[in-house]
Amino acid sequence: MHAHYSHRSLPGRCIKLLTLLLLQVWAGGVGAQPDTTFHTVFMGTREAGVHKSWIDADGTHGYYYTFNDRGRGPVLTERITFDQNGALRSLSVEGLTYAKSQVEEHFRISDGIAHWTSASEEGSEPYSGQYYYPISGTIAGKETLIRMLEQSQHGTIPVLPFGIARVIVKEDFDIEGMTLTLFGITGVSFSPEFYWMDRDLNLFAVVSPARGISCLPRGREGMKDVLVHHQVEKEDAYYRQLALERTRVPEGRTAIWDVDVFNSMTGKIDEHRVVAFEGDRIVLNDPVVRHTRSAFDEIIDGAGKTLLPGFFDMHVHVGKSAGPLHIAGGVTSVRDMAVQINMIESKKELADNFASGSMIGPRIIGMCGFIDGAGPFTRDMGIDHLEQGLQWIDRFAEEGLTQIKLYSSIKPEWVKPLARRAHEHGMVVSGHIPAFMTATEAIADGFDEIQHTNMLFLNFYGDTLDTRNMTRFTAVGERGHSLDFQSPAFNEFVDLLLNEEIVIDPTLAIFEWGFTSVTGEPSPAFAAVIDQLPLSERRNLYTGGFARAPGLHSTYLESYNRMVAIVGELHRRGVRIVPGTDNIAGHTFHRELELYVQSGIPVNEVLQLATIRSAEVAGVHDDLGSIETGKIADMVLIEGDILRDISNVRNVLITVKGGLVFEK
Repeated sequence: MHAHYSHRSLPGRCIKLLTLLLLQVWAGGVGAQPDTTFHTVFMGTREAGVHKSWIDADGTHGYYYTFNDRGRGPVLTERITFDQNGALRSLSVEGLTYAKSQVEEHFRISDGIAHWTSASEEGSEPYSGQYYYPISGTIAGKETLIRMLEQSQHGTIPVLPFGIARVIVKEDFDIEGMTLTLFGITGVSFSPEFYWMDRDLNLFAVVSPARGISCLPRGREGMKDVLVHHQVEKEDAYYRQLALERTRVPEGRTAIWDVDVFNSMTGKIDEHRVVAFEGDRIVLNDPVVRHTRSAFDEIIDGAGKTLLPGFFDMHVHVGKSAGPLHIAGGVTSVRDMAVQINMIESKKELADNFASGSMIGPRIIGMCGFIDGAGPFTRDMGIDHLEQGLQWIDRFAEEGLTQIKLYSSIKPEWVKPLARRAHEHGMVVSGHIPAFMTATEAIADGFDEIQHTNMLFLNFYGDTLDTRNMTRFTAVGERGHSLDFQSPAFNEFVDLLLNEEIVIDPTLAIFEWGFTSVTGEPSPAFAAVIDQLPLSERRNLYTGGFARAPGLHSTYLESYNRMVAIVGELHRRGVRIVPGTDNIAGHTFHRELELYVQSGIPVNEVLQLATIRSAEVAGVHDDLGSIETGKIADMVLIEGDILRDISNVRNVLITVKGGLVFEK
């Protein structure tokens, strides 16, 4: 029990901090000490930033960390001190978060009491050797955690403000003449965190197998592939063991007895049913009075519960760690919306692992080939010329991908030829609206689908905005509240969406986080579940959303409310909507559905969007999206009456995917 731990908002020293940060950026970061260690930070394959580590003359360990992700990215300086016995004494972090909010976080020990404070929280507790896990720490700052775990008796230590960190992987590797140790740590995030350490327990590297953050020593960047190879072996072993422990394979006919079934075809509840499955197929959906329990090999009690088809999340960037979260949330089918040209094989392997049940995760019913233009706002890989983009589309098609996603740095004049080539392959064209282009122009040039609600609002601001960076958020935050749904321009745009049968993927919950979150308060998008989240995710959700100019919070709130309203307005007018999240798996999906109900869409129609309508858009409705005899056994059992309250979607008891059973 914590003696004192509360979230709060502190007045920021904005002018002082911004001046300091500008000086750091101008000088290339914190001034380097003679023994400074430099790491190169990558996003996927793109060099995106720098990480520096040093020790001051007084023994203070210093770290500086920054990278650029399309105008976002942290700028952090962390300092850690130790007492004469090498025990943790203080820790501080200052700078900017990934979303450009202020960071001023401090931890210290005084008279046996640990005290910590930040822009979002404050707390204190008797200190007995715990590690303080900073909200916005640097990468190499985790050296202290590794060293404390090494000194612990059983490879576990308590963490402040709460939790237990545990070593689950520790293995030495001889690589390029060095002995490196791979540590895998659980207890602070949804998935294990992996760190490569040298013989002195200094951070050597952090690597991401996919499009995430990697941090490698300057001059040793070429070691990434071999480090990834060894790390993936350990990651895979962890997730395969998790599947063995948490997957149940029923024998014979399994019946869900006396359950109320959501009929996604009619949008109504069929009461008191028995739904049976055998192997991976549904074999029965009948009134329960027609059957006896003895006719089945296993009975699952469904009385007072609701059975729905497995849900579809139509906008994810799925990895091994997200798989169990999707299944726990009742999501059994997903579209991966950013498969880069160098990730095709790894994504196919992941899809196979999920399909076989060797790892827990949804079926990947669509992969979207990702194409961005090269330049300063490219997240990872980008094309330098049109012909390269056409070649990528050919490759995506050859590999069986059915969709492409064009991104913000694509030149507007490239959209039409790229879309034409994709359509020649029978592929769907979707994405962000490229900078210096409107949605109306993109549709005229071949777009079939638009991701993110903000892209709809940007349509009315002309084609002069550079939306490759944060402008795609700030412009809507500042102006979105004034969009008139009865104006001729809006009516004309809706007619275009209808006539061209454009699909909209709103991802409302990420805008609720970005536009409405206030520092020191839980993000409204996750307030209902925040106490269920692990340490790092939970605390990050108290740090506020997108940075916004002083005095604009109420304006952003009004604009966000208009974003919610546009989804209901488009649905009422017949525009096709598919629910997607682009955020924390499972939890965000539930919130997305709640927001659609807030927008005015009836609950039963929201559930249809999440099941059969998404299956139709994905082209898999013959096998998925409804509970019918002969279809694949993808179902989710919910506690309570979901038509009475959409929030009951959170009460997942059992998820069935392809006949495999996952229980709470």
